[in-house]
Amino acid sequence: MSSSSHYAEIQACLNLKYKHASQAHLYIQPMNTVDRIQELLTHHGIPKRGMRRALERTCGISYQAVSQWFSGETTNIKNEHLAAIAKEYGSSLDWLISGVGPMITGKESSSLFQVAEGHTQFDVEPTSEWMTVRVPVMDQAFSAGQGAAAERIEDFVDGYEAIDQETLDRLQILPGCARVIKIRGDSMWPTFFDGDKVIADTNSVKLINQGVFAFEFDGDLKVKRFFKRIDGSWLVSSDNKDDPSYPDEVIAPHNAMQLRIIAQIKELRSRAI
Repeated sequence: MSSSSHYAEIQACLNLKYKHASQAHLYIQPMNTVDRIQELLTHHGIPKRGMRRALERTCGISYQAVSQWFSGETTNIKNEHLAAIAKEYGSSLDWLISGVGPMITGKESSSLFQVAEGHTQFDVEPTSEWMTVRVPVMDQAFSAGQGAAAERIEDFVDGYEAIDQETLDRLQILPGCARVIKIRGDSMWPTFFDGDKVIADTNSVKLINQGVFAFEFDGDLKVKRFFKRIDGSWLVSSDNKDDPSYPDEVIAPHNAMQLRIIAQIKELRSRAI
């Protein structure tokens, strides 16, 4: 056998061993549950930096507890938490635990009140080192009064305002879901005045008792406070109880399809003097 052919044979053996070693290496490092959770949230457009906050809110546990999943301190994630994640992001418990089946099952959250198909999510622009975020200001004012004609509020942006990351973290708002909304009318006085700007979260579209939400209903855009009633319906109320022109309204479960939650109002941003 010539030296060149002998060298080629040795090289072929080395390549084969390398190939088998690589395959073995890949085989012994399958995705674990945390890997699948990250893949699922990435699929839904949630940046890695915001995943722990999102999971904290979905599972109703502390940020520190979620961080222990990612660090490996907690290796057994409770099934109730995995079930909440699967429900929130349209996956299945089987896939999260073992990777069996499709990642997306097509089943959305069972909440009656969902963001309508086609709801626009704007990207935000982080400034240096993510200390502040340039948040879109929605151009069309929401009415804290009798309502304003709705025309895809998400599509109208009137510039940006810089909000520090610490504020968004405190309010538990993902940067890509933060919005500044202008208030019009006085039905939410004394909480919000006409001309106020508020910080809102477009990721918080599930109604909570006594929460204040920007929403579209039957062609009108409004900001109101929601109270859950014992029969499953929602009382939509104005904070201004001195003006009889702002009566309470009731949203029955069968009218849910007409109600489109735009965002939850989290905090006053600025007040016009």
